Amino acid sequence: MATLNVNINSTKAKVGAAEVKTALKGIQTEAVKTAAVVNKTSTGFGSSFKKMGASAMRFVKVMGTVALVAATIATIKVGAEFEKSMKVVYGVTRATAFEMKNLEDVARRMGATTEWTANQAADALKFLGMAGFSAGKAIQALPGTLDLATAGNIDLGRAADIATNALTAMQLPVHQLGRINDVFVGTITRTNTNMDMMAESFKYAAPSARAFGYSVEQLSSMIDILS
Repeated sequence: MATLNVNINSTKAKVGAAEVKTALKGIQTEAVKTAAVVNKTSTGFGSSFKKMGASAMRFVKVMGTVALVAATIATIKVGAEFEKSMKVVYGVTRATAFEMKNLEDVARRMGATTEWTANQAADALKFLGMAGFSAGKAIQALPGTLDLATAGNIDLGRAADIATNALTAMQLPVHQLGRINDVFVGTITRTNTNMDMMAESFKYAAPSARAFGYSVEQLSSMIDILS
């Protein structure tokens, strides 16, 4: 009986070994197939990623070109607006060819050295010219007008109006505009008076004050007391 059991077990073992061998071979075959599929898929992904990368680069180049074109158009537009404003300035100031160059130069310089743009500086020159200033006087008054607009937080047209009115009312030369600015700013910073109120007070009081010999500073002090 013992021998018979051994023989039976041996036979079963051989059969089992054969089945295991077959199974392992099948697993090996499947592994090879799977590896091939993975490799193929990876290659496909790599190709896809490569295509996506090329598309992205083309997109970046296109957007860069669009941005450059937009910036160029904006620059051209600003330049055209500046030239348009300067033509008006030439007309209202009746500038000569020499004065035209000086007007353009001062507008560009103010645009490069102040918080105002060259186009805004050109607008200020236009307002000064419309107020009756010649090209030369407008050039002299421009820096002070820009300073007045900044200090009083008012627009350039209003600043030009205030500057020209004050100078005319007190019969002061253009180079005294800085003095006017200092007096105006000093008064509005220590009283409840704002720039518009100060300008209106000067508009009505300056002629009489000048007639009685009062200075800009004295008139400002009177306004200070009354405010």
